[in-house]
Amino acid sequence: MGRGIAGITVECWDLDIRAGLPGKWQRPIMSEPAELHLAYEKQQLAWIDEHMGTDVFKPWAKVDHPQLGEVEIGGYDIKYLMQNPPIDYLQEEMERCTRFTLRQIKTLPRIAFGEVTVCGAEQDYYEITAEVQNLRYFPTNMTEMAKSLRLVKEDMVFLKGDGIEFISGSGAQPIGFLPGMSGVHAANLFGEFMTMKKPLVKRLSWKIKAAAGTRLSLEASSMRGGKAEKEIVLP
Repeated sequence: MGRGIAGITVECWDLDIRAGLPGKWQRPIMSEPAELHLAYEKQQLAWIDEHMGTDVFKPWAKVDHPQLGEVEIGGYDIKYLMQNPPIDYLQEEMERCTRFTLRQIKTLPRIAFGEVTVCGAEQDYYEITAEVQNLRYFPTNMTEMAKSLRLVKEDMVFLKGDGIEFISGSGAQPIGFLPGMSGVHAANLFGEFMTMKKPLVKRLSWKIKAAAGTRLSLEASSMRGGKAEKEIVLP
């Protein structure tokens, strides 16, 4: 996350939750009373017996170990019962993980144009205004660490066109970073939901000289928020 790249690991199976127990990440396992831990294990084993039978169990057998001598090997298949979902539950778990991943993707920054207007002040003189916005939850820099280490560059907006002359504004404008929904400050005041800050949108303007009918290209670019393009034809 320090580089502004989201890396999230999904724990795709929890036998405790399947057995109706609190999830292993929600329990102080190391400090649980022995009686409670034993009760949890009994409930877990009851679920295994009911739903898995002997498919995940290897009968205990004596083995002659070269260093330890006679030992017994057997028990439940840790890999395909405790650490990973059993084969019969694999598709269901993968579907759950996929839904989570698709939802996670929708939180990543996405830059886009909002309202774009063109006003003709006088012949061949135009004023153009454009709103640039982040449609998603995370900011376009993703993390403050990425910004402080200068691992991400500021979002940029470009206005291009043949034969245009800039009176104000420039063809390439840095706009900083767009916080997105994670930066919205809002409050419920007397029953009404009020937004105190709107960081999703930045407004830019240009004054240019160009001939009517000139095609202009607006482009917004973000290292983590992608790219947006819009074409304008001067009236």
